[in-house]
Amino acid sequence: MSISVQKLHEIITIAHGHQMYNIADVQNALKEQDLLPDKYVKEFMEPKIQKSETSDLLFASKQAKELASKLMLDLEPGNGTAKNGKYCVADINKIAKPIATAYNISKPAVIKANELDIPLESLNFKGSGANGKIILSDVEALNLKEKNLSVEVKITREAKELAETNKLDLMNLSIVGTGKLGKIVLGDIRKIVKEQSTSSDDDSEGSSSSSES
Repeated sequence: MSISVQKLHEIITIAHGHQMYNIADVQNALKEQDLLPDKYVKEFMEPKIQKSETSDLLFASKQAKELASKLMLDLEPGNGTAKNGKYCVADINKIAKPIATAYNISKPAVIKANELDIPLESLNFKGSGANGKIILSDVEALNLKEKNLSVEVKITREAKELAETNKLDLMNLSIVGTGKLGKIVLGDIRKIVKEQSTSSDDDSEGSSSSSES
């Protein structure tokens, strides 16, 4: 940190005038004269509170601490309803409720999404819970789908083109290709297309017979 010559002279004068040899006395005297920047005061004069101590000051119980951690809540000290402004489980649930409501998602689903590093903003689909609420199983299913999508499908270029032409979902093709190392080849896709076509014809014939009778 660079300071002006004038300010440095003021600091030396104050320290000399008070005949101070203790660094804390010098710091306090300079602070009173507004000669110390806030950054210095925060770094060298304010007591350091360890993270574990901060947690102990914030939460009234281990359960409240764990729940807040799972929900990834950023809490201000002293706003809880327990003794000395600490947060209890009821406080954590109350704080989490607007978050769950805003995203129409259950609390267990919020916790699971945080565990999987899935941003809540990305959960913009209709869930399987009541009124389209996103529930735990929805988040788990989404994670499984993303894992599957990350696995490259082994398929030849020609087979892929034919699959796309016939609107086949490659990720849901539960087949082992007949190509080398299980790669899906053109013949595999042709076989699937043929089977689907045959199945569709059978359904059409069944519908016609029903209408005639």
